[in-house]
Amino acid sequence: MHRRASNLSDDGQARLARIVPILEEALAKRGRLTLRHWVESTWVSLNGPACLRSNRELEDASSYFDLLDRLDSGGDIDSLSALEKSIRLLFSQPDPEANDSIQIMTIHKAKGLEFDAVLLPALGRHTYGDDRSLLLWDERTTVHGTELLMAPMKPKGGEEDLIYEFLNNIEAERIKNESRRLLYVAVTRAKHELHLFGDLDCTAQEFLEEAKPPDSRSLLSLLWPAVRQEFIAQAEVERDRPVKIHAAAESSIERSLSRLPLNWTAPGVPGGLDWWPVNEPEFVDPEDEVTYDWAGERARRIGIVVHGVLQRIAEEGLSHWDEARLRMMQPSLRAALANQGVGPADMPDMLSRTERAILTSITDSRGRWILQGRPHARSEFALTGTVDGQLNNFAIDRTFIADGIRWIVDYKTGSREGGDPEAFLDNEVVRYKEKMDRYAQLFRALDPHTPIKIGLYYPLMNGWREWEA
Repeated sequence: MHRRASNLSDDGQARLARIVPILEEALAKRGRLTLRHWVESTWVSLNGPACLRSNRELEDASSYFDLLDRLDSGGDIDSLSALEKSIRLLFSQPDPEANDSIQIMTIHKAKGLEFDAVLLPALGRHTYGDDRSLLLWDERTTVHGTELLMAPMKPKGGEEDLIYEFLNNIEAERIKNESRRLLYVAVTRAKHELHLFGDLDCTAQEFLEEAKPPDSRSLLSLLWPAVRQEFIAQAEVERDRPVKIHAAAESSIERSLSRLPLNWTAPGVPGGLDWWPVNEPEFVDPEDEVTYDWAGERARRIGIVVHGVLQRIAEEGLSHWDEARLRMMQPSLRAALANQGVGPADMPDMLSRTERAILTSITDSRGRWILQGRPHARSEFALTGTVDGQLNNFAIDRTFIADGIRWIVDYKTGSREGGDPEAFLDNEVVRYKEKMDRYAQLFRALDPHTPIKIGLYYPLMNGWREWEA
């Protein structure tokens, strides 16, 4: 860079004058820092983050630095090929602001899903083949027990080992069967339309003269008996065009560069904030108290699972949820309850209660009113603020604005099996009023002009209580 600086334009020389000291300092630190710290700190010094357009791109950059962390070997990388291979498997994070009209995903992630239309591009390409293994084996179970067949790779310059080739053919057939399975998964995701895209590494003239089939490692080769005539018809149309269409997996992709203005400077660091330590509040949520009453413990475990599902329903939208979908979720609910420590003896009853609480929430008019989508509605909303001079951390089950009123709703999965249910609900208001009023104080600090109402919802009882904060 020092030698060639005179060959650059004035703008280029000015830019070089800015970056050379940074790169020289970085090179002087090589081997003295971890690989991630070395590369990331240099990138930051070069104002790399200023070239990013969104937080999502910052997360993508962080994923790359995480990769360097995993491949770090004494501040360096043992194998550049391993880095290149790992980068090929590194994908950008999904855009959280994108709508769901178009979804791009791998075939593996599409398993179990359905779409109105499915597009499968680049079927003519093939994946990178695995290197020949040093040792191959095949294990089979017969009436005489387990049998193991093994063979090593031939030595350099040695003769082919027929057993090794036999095992290699078995492995190749397994890989092909896995490709068939993947292709089946892909084409059966479509409800109404399926669009297949594939190309061959030859011109139309070469294809018609040589009848060249697709690469045997590609998904297109599995479809070839069904689509061959389509290619012949297209080749007849394109016969006189000399363009050769490549379908190699290493096709180049155009990438644009972002450049900062020459006079750009990093913004200053914001000033510090006044902070003083405060004691944690002594207020305790009655539902979080340790209880030795097994009935109360059962309600707590059910509540954790129900809260999680209701949050998911509110985020996805009520239109995506009905009784049929809930029934399909039974294995997931069973696993979630097991994770909360529910044993096999209690599982049937607690699973039934969990399903009933969720089903009531999506069918009952009050539950649907709470869960329906609204602008600025939040579920499991974490808030931290000072109430009565004490720092409080809260998680709000559900909050939204309806008809000009801010609602703060708590889900309760307890129930009254006997006695007077109305008296029970009235007593619950007294029990939770202090806690809910603290929630209201935090929201009033955020928005002093919107009136606030509080609600307690009991799906297992179809119960509801509300009051003005």
